[in-house]
Amino acid sequence: MIQRIRQEIQVGYRFSEGNLRITHGPNEMLRFEHFSPSYSEDEQASENPYPGLDKIKEFVADQLRNGR
Repeated sequence: MIQRIRQEIQVGYRFSEGNLRITHGPNEMLRFEHFSPSYSEDEQASENPYPGLDKIKEFVADQLRNGR
């Protein structure tokens, strides 16, 4: 998703942070799990690897129009 944001909204989005990292937990072993999700090559080649992105863009545009 970050790659798509960089392509369509802001070129330098989270550039200094690198990839998005998600932390989940603690799990049943009382440990935290870390994930760095990314698209597969097929998803990256797709016209729309994240079909929900259009709704997010629409929501953000509405928020900006309404001054929120």
